[in-house]
Amino acid sequence: MSNKQYLEWGMIDWVYEPTDGMQAALSVGISIMYPNAFQSKHIHYGDEQIMYIISGKGRQRVGDKEEQIITGNIYYIPAGCIHETINESNRDPLIKLLISIPISSILSLEDNYNFKNKDKRDYINENGDSILYEKAVNQTVENAITQLRMPIAFFDCDNRLIYENAQYPDFCQEKCLQKGITCEAYTYHADYFSNTAFICPFGLSIYSVPVVYENKILGYIKGGNVREGNPSFRNIIGCAYEVPKSTVNGILTTFEKIANIICNYYLLEEMQSRIDSSELIISNQQKDEMILKESLHLTEDKMLNLQISQHFLFNTLSTIASMAIREHAENTHHAVMSLAQLLRYPLRTNSIFVTLEEEMAYVQNYLYLQKLRFEERLKIYSYIQDADLKLKIPFNCLQPIVENCFKHGFKQQSDEMILRIHCYSVQTCLYIIIEDNGCGISEEKILEMNDPEKMLLARCGTGMLYRKLDSVYGNDFKYIVEKEDVGAKVMLILPLNRRHNEADIDSR
Repeated sequence: MSNKQYLEWGMIDWVYEPTDGMQAALSVGISIMYPNAFQSKHIHYGDEQIMYIISGKGRQRVGDKEEQIITGNIYYIPAGCIHETINESNRDPLIKLLISIPISSILSLEDNYNFKNKDKRDYINENGDSILYEKAVNQTVENAITQLRMPIAFFDCDNRLIYENAQYPDFCQEKCLQKGITCEAYTYHADYFSNTAFICPFGLSIYSVPVVYENKILGYIKGGNVREGNPSFRNIIGCAYEVPKSTVNGILTTFEKIANIICNYYLLEEMQSRIDSSELIISNQQKDEMILKESLHLTEDKMLNLQISQHFLFNTLSTIASMAIREHAENTHHAVMSLAQLLRYPLRTNSIFVTLEEEMAYVQNYLYLQKLRFEERLKIYSYIQDADLKLKIPFNCLQPIVENCFKHGFKQQSDEMILRIHCYSVQTCLYIIIEDNGCGISEEKILEMNDPEKMLLARCGTGMLYRKLDSVYGNDFKYIVEKEDVGAKVMLILPLNRRHNEADIDSR
């Protein structure tokens, strides 16, 4: 369901927003800027944006570059960049398709250790250590925070300042800091285990995200300093720019990820402290190795599950923008919603297994959007028995193969493109065959893709898929690539058993 946000310069209809528990927080909306409206100079603190102009015209400044806004064009607004826009039309709105990506998905905030399935109390003493927390904050600052162009400060559990980057907006400088006034939001202290927002007298929201470890607050991350859509502050002379919800979401998502990284650094510092004092035994090193191996599997799974080609995203949204010019809004909205559902699927669950029906619905969504791009040139045929639709298969194991048909098989294709998907079960196995009439695969590449040892080491999407299947089935599956007279064929042979198909396994 869409969610409309009204701002001074217009409104945004958020057709897709992340929900609680999602692994990422990409947002998609239709932005409508009123005739002659002006988005004053502002900084994209919490997110980067991709904009596709559906209709209208105007001008914008991105950093030091000023440019014309033209219908059908694609524009990119980097995180941390100064941006301002004007709708030059006296009568027509400026309508944009807006994709907002949180800065935490862009910057190198790499959380290389995931301990959610481990008992952290094996490593942490009962009293904790504020010195170790401070070390963890400083390590995080050194590795990541210097890349942020948003106000951010770190406090310990007693609200003692550990670090601030002083990236305060001009509005804060003018109203308070240049006058020697200390921001009330940073001095205010309350022991909240959830995210909170303090609204200053000038209408800015300063967010506070607790760093919680084993049900104990280690400290707080505060910052943001943005004005949300609160009409009561619009009469303040020279009031700050009113940000969309995607910016607030990007700030909170970034703070939460930083808090998680601090917790992991805290754990590592504690482990190192014990090593230095000879309190750890050799078995802990084995545990550490297991943790790192598990982290590698989890990271690769996330990379695979979120793998949607950037070129595909740009091409799809360019097509949507073109459709808006020549068709009614209903068709455009349907295309946007299809894209939103495609983006939602990899983020909605942590389950290892889904039904074949769910996986095929995701693939069909992807193919629908490819159909928009290639129109009648693309022919799609699928053959699946109804009885097999409820069988369980690993989450997101088909779309990467289908996408490869477009990235490689159809790359130079100028005439008819044919894609076939055939799924059927025989006794204890499920057979999945995906074939195309593209340019085919070289003999050398086929030998490599049919070599299990090379596939386990391959640093590509199909390599990650192979390792995912290997982690689930071991040696009980087959991944076969064949060259056809025209095109190529990939066959998956997956074992069927009660453990995989009668229970929804959420974790290994």
